Amino acid sequence: MTWIFLSVLLSSSEAEKYKKELAEVESEIQSVQREIERLGKKEESLVQEVELLERQEALIARSIEILKDQERAIYNDIRSIEAEMALADARAQEARARLALATRLLYITPRPDFLRAFLDFGSVYTAYRKVKYLKRLALYEKNLIKMLISTTQRLAKLRELKAKALAELNLNKVKLGEKERMLASTRQEKERAIERVRKQRDRKEKYLTQLEKSRAELKAIIKRLQEKQGKVSKMKGVKLLTPCEGEIVGRFGLVWHDKYGTQIKNNGLDIKAPKGSEVKAAAGGKVAYVGWLEGYGNLVILEHDGFYTVYSRLDKVSVSEGTKVVKGTVIGKLGAEPLHFELRVGGEAVDPEEYLF
Repeated sequence: MTWIFLSVLLSSSEAEKYKKELAEVESEIQSVQREIERLGKKEESLVQEVELLERQEALIARSIEILKDQERAIYNDIRSIEAEMALADARAQEARARLALATRLLYITPRPDFLRAFLDFGSVYTAYRKVKYLKRLALYEKNLIKMLISTTQRLAKLRELKAKALAELNLNKVKLGEKERMLASTRQEKERAIERVRKQRDRKEKYLTQLEKSRAELKAIIKRLQEKQGKVSKMKGVKLLTPCEGEIVGRFGLVWHDKYGTQIKNNGLDIKAPKGSEVKAAAGGKVAYVGWLEGYGNLVILEHDGFYTVYSRLDKVSVSEGTKVVKGTVIGKLGAEPLHFELRVGGEAVDPEEYLF
């Protein structure tokens, strides 16, 4: 029967141990759940950042395409300007050639006399008209050359402006290209960060699954131990009868032990009363154990509704195992030593004085 008592206490102690482990596991579960939630929010934030970067990349890519279109248009304009300049140069060269010819006819060729002019042109009037025509032609060619030179200069300035616009466009395109590469690099880094966060979250979720499995196993163990123990402690509102009328000479907690010269823990109350004083049941219940135990002497253990009371150092025992008792039932008598009275709740010793009336 001593084994039964120790088994009950052991079951209670084990249950408490597993309860502590369960509390630690549940605390860890909450911590991991918070971490998973934090990682989820971080992943969501990174995904939003990547989406923003992708939109920016798309805008830059579109801007680069627009710049390329503008570049092609400017190149076409420059080619058109250069073609116009070449045409103007060619016309100017032709005009210069015609002007040179007219000039030679008018000024370089020896001045014709009247007879020569008459012979060449048929009449003085015709000769006069021919000379006048050559002068007008020379003047026209001069004006044409001036106009073509002016056109060429205007086109050259326009080409210069187009070249500057092209250079500025190319510079903007280079800058946009650099920004595009920078955004792509940033996006790739964010995507790698997302992958790292997802791996961390996966590991945490696997760990959480293991913790939840451990929690379920611990709950099952605790349930079995509680079933083995019999009943769950229900001390709320419980009032215990003082088992023996006398003086409390030893209280619950750390006390000085004269024999060993040190402090030891007293798991109950020590009540001094005259030899032969009656020891009564502190509450109604059933006798769970009667016997002798090292350190306790003659011992009676009563099982109540979820808790146990222990009465030791008895001189005589008046009950037997399995007997039902009510509060105040005499269970034995004291010898020369004080009564040692304990209250056990969930396998743990608690201060019985808190429940005495």
